[in-house]
Amino acid sequence: MHGSVALTLAGPFGAADARQQTAEVFLSYCGNRALSPAFYSCDDTLWPLLQDRGFQRVSVAQETRLSVRHLEFSGKEWQNVRTARNRAAKMGVKAVWGTYHGLPSALRARLSEVSEEWAAGKSVPEMGFTLGGMDELMDDEVLCCLAVDGEGHVHGVTSWLPVYDGGTLVSRTLDVMRRGADGFPGVMEFLIASAVLELRESVEVISLSGSPLASRPGDETPGEPVQAENLVRILDVVGHALEPVYGFRSLAAFKSRFKPEYRALYLYYQDPLQLPAIGRALTRAYLPGLSLQQGARLIRGLVGQGS
Repeated sequence: MHGSVALTLAGPFGAADARQQTAEVFLSYCGNRALSPAFYSCDDTLWPLLQDRGFQRVSVAQETRLSVRHLEFSGKEWQNVRTARNRAAKMGVKAVWGTYHGLPSALRARLSEVSEEWAAGKSVPEMGFTLGGMDELMDDEVLCCLAVDGEGHVHGVTSWLPVYDGGTLVSRTLDVMRRGADGFPGVMEFLIASAVLELRESVEVISLSGSPLASRPGDETPGEPVQAENLVRILDVVGHALEPVYGFRSLAAFKSRFKPEYRALYLYYQDPLQLPAIGRALTRAYLPGLSLQQGARLIRGLVGQGS
């Protein structure tokens, strides 16, 4: 909760036949406490229910999905991936898979160092909300993939969250992406290519997740009210100002190299007049530890982008 806004991380999860009831209970909870419900980063599953309740929606991100079962890295469009794999082979870098607790202690220590180095290089606090971190890695349902050379040096790390349907594992979603300070060029292409080869034995589709605060041409929802257009502009400006720190647009461009299928993610809201408060809630959700000094630096960046 941020002010009068109850902001979700996504749509309901759990048993498919209980998701609509979960959403209805959440709406009831908000109504009893004079809170404005805001379903953030949700697919279109709840749209029939929420549309009947008078909700509107605006596109806020695009999830990137890969069909991996028969994916081959052939053709000109996959040259970057092949180059990364060849460079890794020449350097003796291999993909090491396992749960965090199942990795050797030396690799766990180096993984933590890579994460700390990555966070230390940011001029604002490490984001939370829709971006994962070390806490999520501790779950034994989460798989880690490390790019490790012959000397035990970790060049980069990714983590993959499980996606279940009816108790069956049906997909994996990319969560943490951290490149070591001395990671070789193309290490992330190498790690995702390794995930394609590893995970297609157990699932047909993997998700490279959505890139927050990074809109794509054509993301606009037809018939958006002016307030929704303003919210999209605000998020776009915030994303642009944070680009040197988090590289959201660069991340979205990187994911596009894998020729993914795109699935729109939305913000569902009841009243356009609530959108300014929802915009403030989203800012605080992404940067909960923002200090006054850091906030001033961010505002200066916003002013600079608008001038």
